[in-house]
Amino acid sequence: MKPDNISTRIARVSARHPVLAILVWVLVIGACVGASAATGMRSATSAELAVGDAGQAARLMQEAGLEEPATEYVLIAGGAAADRTSAATRVTAELGGIADVAAVAGAVPSQQRTDLLMVPVVLRGDPQTAYERVESTRSAVERVAKEFPALSVEQTGSASISAGLNEQLANDFASAEILSIPVTLLVLLLVFGAFVAAVIPLVLALTFVAGSVGLSALVSHLIPDSGTTSNVILLVGMAVGVDYSLFYVKREREERHARPDGGDSVEIAAATSGHAVVFSGIAVIVSMCGLYLVGDPSFNSLASAAVIVVAVAVGGSLTVLPALLVILRRVLDRPRVPFIWRITNKRTEAAPRLWPAVLKPSLRRPLSTLIVVTLGLIALGLPGLQLSLAAQRVEDLPAGIPAVAAYEKLSAGFPSVGAQFEVVVRTAGRADWVADGLRGLAEKARTAGLVSGDDAVSEVRTSADGRTSVIALTVNHADGSTAARDALTALRGTYVPALTAQHDGVTAVVGGQTAADHDYDRNMQDKLPMVVGFVLLFSLIVMAITFRSLVIGVVTLVMNLMSTAAAFGVLVLVFQNSWADSLLDYRSTGTIISWVPLFLFVILVGLSMDYHVFVLHRVYEEARNRVPIRDAVVTGIVHSAGVVTAAALAMAAVFSVFATLSFNEFKQLAIGLGVAVLLDAFVIRAFLLPSTLLVLGRAAWWPGPLSRRRNDTGVPPLAPAADTADEPAPVST
Repeated sequence: MKPDNISTRIARVSARHPVLAILVWVLVIGACVGASAATGMRSATSAELAVGDAGQAARLMQEAGLEEPATEYVLIAGGAAADRTSAATRVTAELGGIADVAAVAGAVPSQQRTDLLMVPVVLRGDPQTAYERVESTRSAVERVAKEFPALSVEQTGSASISAGLNEQLANDFASAEILSIPVTLLVLLLVFGAFVAAVIPLVLALTFVAGSVGLSALVSHLIPDSGTTSNVILLVGMAVGVDYSLFYVKREREERHARPDGGDSVEIAAATSGHAVVFSGIAVIVSMCGLYLVGDPSFNSLASAAVIVVAVAVGGSLTVLPALLVILRRVLDRPRVPFIWRITNKRTEAAPRLWPAVLKPSLRRPLSTLIVVTLGLIALGLPGLQLSLAAQRVEDLPAGIPAVAAYEKLSAGFPSVGAQFEVVVRTAGRADWVADGLRGLAEKARTAGLVSGDDAVSEVRTSADGRTSVIALTVNHADGSTAARDALTALRGTYVPALTAQHDGVTAVVGGQTAADHDYDRNMQDKLPMVVGFVLLFSLIVMAITFRSLVIGVVTLVMNLMSTAAAFGVLVLVFQNSWADSLLDYRSTGTIISWVPLFLFVILVGLSMDYHVFVLHRVYEEARNRVPIRDAVVTGIVHSAGVVTAAALAMAAVFSVFATLSFNEFKQLAIGLGVAVLLDAFVIRAFLLPSTLLVLGRAAWWPGPLSRRRNDTGVPPLAPAADTADEPAPVST
């Protein structure tokens, strides 16, 4: 009797009404895409993305209308001095007539280079959305550049950099889609040996991505997009979408080939692989929900993107995939790729020899294999102890974006005099003492040597209602330096509390870039144990309940940590050093972008549980039937190895595409995910898991009933596993 779980019931309805199921799916995806076009994606402002006191300061200034206007910079370099002066005059004339420009300052010569001028340009309107209005100034600068071909005339600034990043993200998204299709199709052809069977997972994954992008646009009006939503959806959606569909299609084909009339192959696939897809999806979704515990808008956006695409992938795999398999059943194995078809569908005893051979070290010397593999993974993970995290900086951005390259020239030619802090005070009502208090705070900071120079202290700016005031202080140290952070500590710990000590109902906070970076790092440090603990505890509980074994839960937890640590070690080796820069078209800054490791850890735990359950379930079933542990391990690995390795290769193929994109964080994420997935499939499942199970014996299933059964000490040969090559694939739950 076939299991009658939820995935089976859904598949049964879909299989009985396949045309209707496909039509409904197309309409749902179309509605999601249409909703996205109608509402658009809401991007988070810098004030929304900041956390802690710095975030509060940014939001208070934004609400009170006290933000500094956005400023762009036009750089004029090279050529003769007269030509540079003429070009600066033309820039002033061109930009001065643009409605979005509030003012154009006079040209400022660089003290570092004799052939460099800077023309500051102040933009009108909300500085948080200035990137939407910068195109007119960019066009004007391009016209001037054409008039002076002997000079370099470039524009940079936060608005033009943001606009360039958005354009590059869109280009990368399109490139990733185009590249991932042939790469993924090639892997699927190697797995199935037939074109139609290979195309189904690929096409479905593309619909998962399209629908998820549409849904994320709607969700962005509740949880604003941090700028990476679309690429995360494409990365995760193509990986899990192909993975889930591959499990399902491969099992359906095996069941159909095992029965002359095809039987109930779709329902059996739904009851087994479909149920595994549900488990995997829930595991990934719950793991990703751990990111919400960080309390960071960037992580909220990342988590929402991943949760949406995984949920859509699970839903599509359960509903429309059975319908496609019913309609395409007669042509699923056509057209065949001649040589590959013969290899992938060979039904002789010789077929399963690879994995029994791989298992020999674990079977002959399980303890030695366990020690060697563990030491190898630890060695690979040791560089991870040197993991250095940093918020994304200009150096991490693609140098191919003109505004980014120009900003580096600006920084070199006009180095900043120091970090700027904004001290923001908000009172319950109009308070005349605030302005004098802020000036007094600035004078104390000057006396203490924190600030110096006539331009180090700004005028006090007060909102129209008199409730919010701000003063800007420029300290004598560069942004992010230890001295700048010490200055922040002094402002927050001494000067600001002294300002508000005699007044009730006052909010006083310190913002600025150094403050924002400090608050981000502090928030990560505070929340990291909670997130990691939540995810690991979840994996332990799920595995312990699934297999009625606390030991299996602990083993899963340890293996998750080992594969993740190895991935972190590779990240450090590749990205904190410069040896792979030319290979990956990458500029090493000696750090890893701060959100990558946590996101990597959370998603890897969810994905690895998929493979872990798939393999362990077969071992568990064999052991429950009183099969000796060695035989159970061999049977479990041999029967599940093909689909696990195929799924891992498909995922790694998708991740490899993202390693070719422009943004450093996606290169880091792709390499980390790819390494971890391959290690998980080819090292953890092939060597570490079987050797661990053999060393533990029946104790692996403690305190469940399997741990109390007599342990058969017989050592069966590998032949029995080979003899089962023509049997259906294992039931996976």
